[in-house]
Amino acid sequence: MVSLISIILNLFGKRNIIQIRRLPPIKVLRAHQLGLTLALFCAILAIILNFTSLFTGLPLYISLLFIVIFALGTIMGSPFIIIVALYLLFYDGTAGIWATLYTTLKWYIAGYVFGAILAILYNDLVFLYTITFGKRDIKIAFFFNPDKKFNIIKSPCKNEQHEGFTKYDLDRKLYNYKLKSEPEHPYTIVFAANPCIWNEEKKKYEKDPIIDNLDLFLSSVDRALFSFEQDEVLGRPEIWSRVRIVTFFDGDLADVDLTKKSNAERLALVEPFKNIPEIDGKVAENLLAPGNQMWENYKDMLENINMSEVDRNLMQKTVKETDVIYALSASHEYIRSTANYSDWKSEGASNIIDNRPGREFEFESDTSSIKKAKHDEYAFLPGRVALNVLGATIKTYIHEFGHAMSSAINGAIVDEYFDTFKFVEPEQTEHNNSNNGNKPFYVNRIERPNTVDGEIHPVPMIFAKYDQTIFYSDLNHPSAEEEWLGYFPARITPYATCTMDRTYGNYRFDRLLSRFIYDRLITKINRKNIRSKKQ
Repeated sequence: MVSLISIILNLFGKRNIIQIRRLPPIKVLRAHQLGLTLALFCAILAIILNFTSLFTGLPLYISLLFIVIFALGTIMGSPFIIIVALYLLFYDGTAGIWATLYTTLKWYIAGYVFGAILAILYNDLVFLYTITFGKRDIKIAFFFNPDKKFNIIKSPCKNEQHEGFTKYDLDRKLYNYKLKSEPEHPYTIVFAANPCIWNEEKKKYEKDPIIDNLDLFLSSVDRALFSFEQDEVLGRPEIWSRVRIVTFFDGDLADVDLTKKSNAERLALVEPFKNIPEIDGKVAENLLAPGNQMWENYKDMLENINMSEVDRNLMQKTVKETDVIYALSASHEYIRSTANYSDWKSEGASNIIDNRPGREFEFESDTSSIKKAKHDEYAFLPGRVALNVLGATIKTYIHEFGHAMSSAINGAIVDEYFDTFKFVEPEQTEHNNSNNGNKPFYVNRIERPNTVDGEIHPVPMIFAKYDQTIFYSDLNHPSAEEEWLGYFPARITPYATCTMDRTYGNYRFDRLLSRFIYDRLITKINRKNIRSKKQ
């Protein structure tokens, strides 16, 4: 909550442990916006009073012109406030229309000051009330120790919790589950701050702005957690309670000499997307992609930081158990996020012998043979997300998770907002992500039968059968049009688009994806096995 008092308290508060708090849902007034609103209202009122004063004030066309000017200035915001202040400061007392403008500007600035002060006082009073009488309602989303570069901010295992907190603090933890038994190998999601990125235009590596901004990193992690817990699949208590969240932020990497290519290459977790796809006839520019060495670079950076033996053992355990890793960036050039499925490599996944334990399932559609696959208990290579926190919305975090948690071997989840096979280069989609060496196995996209002699094949009513359960096609999706090559499962409700689709309002995973993701996560949180050191 933004208030003067909260800012002052933060200045004198302890910074050895940072508490990311979730305050109760109390509406807060924005001082600048309320000030501008009241300023415009006061200016219009002054113009109207001047015009109606025995018809001796401003002509009608001048009054309307003034209203338009003040409306546009209000939209402009802060620069207009500065212009108004300068005009009032240097006004020389000229009579006529300029005197009338001077009076109106005084009303405008007075309204702005009054609105801003009113908002600040309101926010302070609400903040004082909350911390005085509503302490029990304030939840601590997570604790973060800035003295440590590697932090576990959420875990179902008690021995992984930070020490040094009072019982009162621990009681206010937002994620405070009482589990009958702790998972042996928790489902693990990592958030790492990206140290540097290649700038294609300048042909050099540059420092990623997020590595200098711990507050931005932490607020982005909190947005991700909020996105996860709000999801109807990942956020279910039996799953979310058994998820471990790891953060890695090494501010010292901001001072590394990036002119040495060897330094930069071992630090870069993300890179510009090399083969830019064409979407709806337009090239999708400014895409951020997971680096080919993201996972290796992350592990290398962890091994090279100083930590206690206890923390090192815990760190190595989380590395073996990592399922998805997010590399967070604040690049101003590459603002769109992308992800790689788990077990996906640039050369494909055809040479992997999948002898991992897991829960087997069958997937059958009208246009393909029965595919037998499994929800593997762990990934040979974690799913990787390159996420720009400046361009991301709350939905972006869970959308990219949908890609990364899926499998390049046992079922991949693709975007539903463009015709993947039609626009993307073959090497980006035709990698072998099936367990039998045939065409890629996509869970939420099926290719239409080939046309013969111009015959149009309509989208089948039934999309697929997953574990003997029938799931229908989305006949209202643009993919039902004849020029699309693929089609997708039906939405879970007509009032919400699929999380993997382009959305402008409510979004949810469709019924098939909800079932698939749930089964895959349940398999992983109940796993008894994990990758060996050799793997």
